[in-house]
Amino acid sequence: EVKQTLHRCTCLRNEMHHFVQNVQAYVLEVLDTSWAKLQSGWQKSTDLDQVISQHDRYLACVEEGAFLARGSEAILSGVTTLLGLALEFCSLQEQACASSFEAAEAMQEAEDVASVFQAVRSRPFARSL
Repeated sequence: EVKQTLHRCTCLRNEMHHFVQNVQAYVLEVLDTSWAKLQSGWQKSTDLDQVISQHDRYLACVEEGAFLARGSEAILSGVTTLLGLALEFCSLQEQACASSFEAAEAMQEAEDVASVFQAVRSRPFARSL
């Protein structure tokens, strides 16, 4: 039962890892495309006002794509909550795995002691006691 639970936890952690990677890839894509648009806009700019305007568009694009713009609060809150839960779950899973490994080692030590006990008990001098 413990082995199945640890396996299910590992599968869930893998799903969480996949989610985090997708969020990261999405944000990086937003940054990359926004940066490319900014550079293109700068090349076409002929004065400082146009450069500033392009930069403002860049910031607005990044804010919107990273769920930081007005109206995206619910999405940002949901993603932040999911990431926080993933961190909490990983911490708990690490504790559970460590405890399981400690328990498995203790069980192995107990089996080793039992084997030695059985071996000593079966010797002729122990029978005469």
